[in-house]
Parts: sequence; structure tokens; C-alpha cells
Amino acid sequence: MSLHGAPSDPRGVPRTLPGRGQWHPRFGRLSLAVGVSALGDPISLTLSQFLLYRSTHSAFALAGIYLSQIAAAILVGLFAGSVADRLDRRSLVAVLELGRAVLVALLPVATLISPLTLYPALFLIGGVEAVVQPARLAGVPGLVGSDHVERASARLLLLTSIGQAAGFAIAGGLIAVLPEPRALFLVDAVTFAVAGLLVMSVGSLGGGVTQVKLSGAVFRTLASPRLRPHLLVAGVVALLTTMLAPSLLPLSYELSGSGVTIYAWLQVLLILGATLGSLVALRTGGRPGVLAMALWLFGLGVLGAGVAHTFLLTGLGIGISAVGNAIYFIVNQSTLLKAADERNRGSVMSTRYSVVQASRVVGLGAGAAITSLASGSVTFRVTGLLLVLVAAIVTAWWLRTGAHRQPVHGDARTAPPDLLGEAASHSEP
Repeated sequence: MSLHGAPSDPRGVPRTLPGRGQWHPRFGRLSLAVGVSALGDPISLTLSQFLLYRSTHSAFALAGIYLSQIAAAILVGLFAGSVADRLDRRSLVAVLELGRAVLVALLPVATLISPLTLYPALFLIGGVEAVVQPARLAGVPGLVGSDHVERASARLLLLTSIGQAAGFAIAGGLIAVLPEPRALFLVDAVTFAVAGLLVMSVGSLGGGVTQVKLSGAVFRTLASPRLRPHLLVAGVVALLTTMLAPSLLPLSYELSGSGVTIYAWLQVLLILGATLGSLVALRTGGRPGVLAMALWLFGLGVLGAGVAHTFLLTGLGIGISAVGNAIYFIVNQSTLLKAADERNRGSVMSTRYSVVQASRVVGLGAGAAITSLASGSVTFRVTGLLLVLVAAIVTAWWLRTGAHRQPVHGDARTAPPDLLGEAASHSEP
């Protein structure tokens, strides 16, 4: 199966079926592939953390898991960011999914030699994910039509949230009872293999633009005034969101001596909030002002969780913030998908992925520093205030450009821009 294919012609791509909206059967199979893959990811992540911590008893060993995957994503973005445009996306995703299925299937034996073998394996898996995720997303507009990108993105996020929740539950339950939990790597390997086979059945996802230069996609995308504002928002929000990760457990202990139990419940509320946010986005789509509204919800929810001193109020704030974060994510990602065209959509999504991963490094460091110097609740307050500031800036743009008086319909290149075109001119120094 060749990784090269002919560039897809937007006029020849099947659009949504009458009366079916974004629920095109091909998109349904792609959605299922995303959900199945999301089910397996938490199993390997949790098992890797368990094996490394049992062997080293070091928090730095756990941090290495995330850093190895982030480093791989950044390197892919810098040196192979256009691979999802240059090669046939369906073949690319299927081959990589099957390849990492084989890699993960070898981990039960490799970790018997040394748990440290997880680092190079996770580096490779992180690099594959940095290609697979943007490539899958880049194919969505060709499956559902540009009018339904937001709702399609909402469905993908919903299935991802459900898959991850189930994966963490499976991992937590089985690691505790299995005499040799390494066998759980095989479960993740099966999910990757199934996801790869499902993608093979989807049909064309586009790509095959052989004239595209493989490297330099990040710099080319950031140089575009139509795309740069959205990528800036994505990076800033990712940085602020990641600041909360090292502060959630300390915040839980501030609320109760049973901090681990509180932490688990707050994680459940985060998942429920993300699920609700996805359902809301399914209804609202990409209407003007949705991005600003989502950021206000996100920021005020985080701020409320930081100033509350009871589990109920903190949980309410966390849930509200998760709703806003999910809606923001869907709108931001969908706007970039619609702003790009078939020749560079993979590069754009790869750049977004790389920008977000780089921002996570800064966010983790900042969140850990503030929490160490002060407390988890202080980190939540600082992050909430900064998110509110971002929401105010986006709202000011929305009112200044008159986007709130114009309906959004059709493709982002023909509809009134959402932080595009006119907005870009206001973002220039």
C-alpha cells in the first residue's frame, strides 16, 4: 500500500449525505477508530507510570514519560510537519497505527529487561501520535463538509473523553488485581491495530500533495496572518491549562485529608464536564461568540475552584471549567481546519499540535513552581485570572471587528472571519 496518493479534489470529495449531517458512515468509522485508540492510551500511560515508579520511586521518572512524548511531538513538527499533506493520509495513519501496535506488543518483554526501555518506546509512540492525530483531523472536512466541522470535532472529542475514561477505569482496576500487569500492554496494542484497520476502511482522507516541502511546516504556518492568531490562542490556553495539572492533587489535599479520594472525584468531574461541553458544541456549532463564551466559562470556573474552600463548590467550578475548555478546544480546532485548505491542512494541524505540546512544557514548569512556592489553590486563582484576561481580549476583538453582528455559514474562507482576515490585521504589531 503506497503512502503516496493523488491530491484530493474538494469538488470530488463526497460531502454529507442528505439529512445525515456530519454522521456520514465513513466519518462514523473514523470516529470509532479515534474512540478505540483513546481507550488504549490511558492503559499504557497508567501502566508505564506504575512500572517506572515501582522501579525508581522518583517523581522525575514520571515526568520523563511526558517529556519524552512532548519532545517527540516537537521534533516531528519541526522536521516532518507536512508529512500528513505530502503522503496519502489514510495509508499513513493505518501504517503508523499498525506499527505502534507492534511496538507496544513488545513492551511486556522489553520492560522485563528494564523499565527504562519505556522511554525510547514512549518517544516513538509520541512521535507517531504527532503524525496520526493531525492526519486524522485533516481528513475530517473532506468527510463531513466544512459546514459540519465543529459538530464533527465535538463528536470526536466526546468519543475521546469516553474512551479515556473507560481506559483509566480499566487500567486502575486491572493493575491492582493482576499478578503481572505488563500483559495490559497487549490490550493497548490491540486497540491500535483495530484503529488502524478501521482507518483503512474509511476511504480517502486526502493528502498526497508531493510538492509540499516536508520540513518547516511550523514556521510556514505561523507566518500566515490568517492562522497565527488562532495558534497563539491555542498556545496560551494550553500553557494555562497545563499549569493546573501539578496543582490539582495539592488542591485536593487542601479540601480534605482524603486528598486522593477528592482528586479522583475531581477527575471524574473533569471528564463529565468535557463530555457535557462536547454535547453543547454539537448543538451550538461554530456560531460567533462561542469562543469568547467558552473562555469566560473556562476562566471563571478555574477561578471559582481556586477561591472555594469546599469540595462541592470546588467541584462545581472544575466541572464548569471543563465545559468551557471542551467548547473552546472544539471551536479553535475547527476554525483552523476550515481556515486551511486541502494542500496544507495536515501541516496546520501538525503545527497546532506542536505549539500545544511546547506550551505544555512551560505550563508544567510554571504550575509546579507556583504550587511549590504557594499552594494548589493559588495556582488555580492565578490561572483563572489569566484565562479571564484571555477571554476579555477575545471578547474585545469580537466586539471591535463586528463579528457579533454577522452570521457564520459556509467555509471560513467565504464566511465572515473568526479571528481571520480582519482580525489578523488587528493582531499585527
